[in-house]
Amino acid sequence: MEEKKLESFKISDTRKPSVRSPKKAEQVELPTESPTLGFKRIEGMLEREDSESVKANLEELKNNLNELAINATSHKEKANAKKAIMAVDRTTALVNFLYETRESLINSTLAE
Repeated sequence: MEEKKLESFKISDTRKPSVRSPKKAEQVELPTESPTLGFKRIEGMLEREDSESVKANLEELKNNLNELAINATSHKEKANAKKAIMAVDRTTALVNFLYETRESLINSTLAE
């Protein structure tokens, strides 16, 4: 059997080197909207939905997660469900605080 000689292979043999000038970064103007800290979803929820419907949705989610934790087939699924339940509890507390703060701000501006 003949041994085939391995030819040396260089990328530069197949491609010509080229130098490209860096493209100038185009200046993009950011839209000037109302000032926000970036929590558009939470802000929208606070403005559009009432606190009772949000609490009901979070309670439903928490109940579904509790069922998932009870019916979990592995310890990993159960642990993940418990972590999600803790996150929903924290979210509920945050949303309640935000609604209370909103109400107190509205009441203070109306009182003036």
